[in-house]
Amino acid sequence: MRKKTFLCLIFPVMCLGLLVGWKIFTRSQAKVFRFPIEGYDPRDLLSGHYLRFQVKYPMSEDCGKSSFSPHALCLEPDIRIIDAKAEYKDCMHFIEGYCSANRFYSSSKVDRFYIPEEHAIDLEALIRNPLHKPSVDLFVLPDGSVQIKELLIDEKPWLSWINP
Repeated sequence: MRKKTFLCLIFPVMCLGLLVGWKIFTRSQAKVFRFPIEGYDPRDLLSGHYLRFQVKYPMSEDCGKSSFSPHALCLEPDIRIIDAKAEYKDCMHFIEGYCSANRFYSSSKVDRFYIPEEHAIDLEALIRNPLHKPSVDLFVLPDGSVQIKELLIDEKPWLSWINP
């Protein structure tokens, strides 16, 4: 009976440890890129406890005329749009996504930054100020997906503005 109880308790802990280890490993394989953000709606800037925005990806050429056509944004060695069906072997870091209305969107849906409720009002005031330039640092993973690392305001982490 004790062995079954022990196994029932240790199994979820082991699974959680494996999940954390996998996340640490994938982020160690990622490279961080910084992009400006825009397009936040001042009427609904903070909805719940997250900030909604659009990442302004660098564009070197036309993103395609067709709506929601699959593409990838190559970031290294040069910035360019590549066809999602093409091979990515000459592109060291890329983001998978799609084109719509001559704009690139990531498939990973990095359009929200979750924040603690007690900092929502202060962050909203910073973002609305036209003198500040907000941006995000994104982990670009080897499979073309992205994850948000940090929200920045004028190249400094947002929390350093709230707690100087």
